Amino acid sequence: VVIRKSKKMLGVAIEGGINTRHPLPRIITIDGKGTAFEAAGLRIGQTIISVDGRPMQGLTHEEAARIIANSYADRSVPELKLLMSPSTFRPNANYQPEN
Repeated sequence: VVIRKSKKMLGVAIEGGINTRHPLPRIITIDGKGTAFEAAGLRIGQTIISVDGRPMQGLTHEEAARIIANSYADRSVPELKLLMSPSTFRPNANYQPEN
């Protein structure tokens, strides 16, 4: 998934990392005000395999979140490239991510 860095905010929240029960980070929310909301192919429940070519395997939650944030903040590159797992998950209006 290629996300153009057209807004100040990416607008995704993740859970997971090697120090959690989900070893790879996955998307739990997509904010309608961020650029991620506009990206075709990005869905809640998808696992992030790599960010701008950097693998997410073996990273803690904090490390993965920092890499995503820093990659998005780097305006010398106009796009963020995420390699995602396929997902068929479609939340309904009552969906609440796990705490």
